[in-house]
Amino acid sequence: MAPKRPVDVTQNAVLVGDMLTGEVPNDKDEVLHPPEPAGRQRSGKARAAALTPARRRELAQQAAAARWGT
Repeated sequence: MAPKRPVDVTQNAVLVGDMLTGEVPNDKDEVLHPPEPAGRQRSGKARAAALTPARRRELAQQAAAARWGT
């Protein structure tokens, strides 16, 4: 568990620096940014394998038009 933040500005800055370098654990990172689920990594590969080359080309053209307006 992360230590309680000090009231003093200088001590708080030192604590934040220690958290950033990993010297002090920061449990709030796991709450704010939970790890990605394992299924999400495989789902993109499975979707790409299921798409036909024509459909992949169509999606790529749509993405290019949305990005560059062509």
